[in-house]
Amino acid sequence: MAKIVCIAAGTIRPGICEIGDIVAIHDDKVELTGSGYVNFTVYAFPGLTSEEVRESLAKLRPEENTAFKAEAVAGKWSLDRPEEKRVWKDPADTKWKFLEAPPKYKLTMAYVTEAAKLSLADDKVSVAARLLTIESQAKEKISLDVKNMVEATDLNKAVVLEPK
Repeated sequence: MAKIVCIAAGTIRPGICEIGDIVAIHDDKVELTGSGYVNFTVYAFPGLTSEEVRESLAKLRPEENTAFKAEAVAGKWSLDRPEEKRVWKDPADTKWKFLEAPPKYKLTMAYVTEAAKLSLADDKVSVAARLLTIESQAKEKISLDVKNMVEATDLNKAVVLEPK
C-alpha cells in the first residue's frame, strides 16, 4: 500500500509550504503514526506501491533545466562563470520560462475531490484507474505562481538550419 504524506493545517508555513503539498511517498512498511505525523494528512492507497505512485506523479512535473547566458566573446577564457538561471518548460504552451519562485514541494494534492478520495482508497478500483485518478487530482506547483510565467524568449526562438 502506498502512502502520500501532505502538508496539513498544523504544518503550514506561509510562503514556504501550503496545505496539500506532497512531502513524501512511502510504502506500507513505513509506519506513519505518532506525534510526528499528527499534523500531516496521510493518504493511503491499497494495492498501489510507492514506486507506481512516484512514476505516476513524475508525469506531472514539468521539465526543468539550467540556462546559461552566452559569453560576449567566444573563445576567450575567464574565471567568471557565465550568468545562469533555472528554467522550466511549460507543458501548456511548450515554452521555456524562468523559474523565479521555485516551490519547496513541486506537487500538491490540495484540490483532491471527495469522490476522488473515495475512489483512491477503494481497493476494488483497478490500479490503473487509481493511478489515473492520482494524476488527474495532483497538480504541479511551478505554474501556479505568476512569477514563474516570464518567458525565456531566447530559448524559444526557432532554430533555422542552414543547408550545407
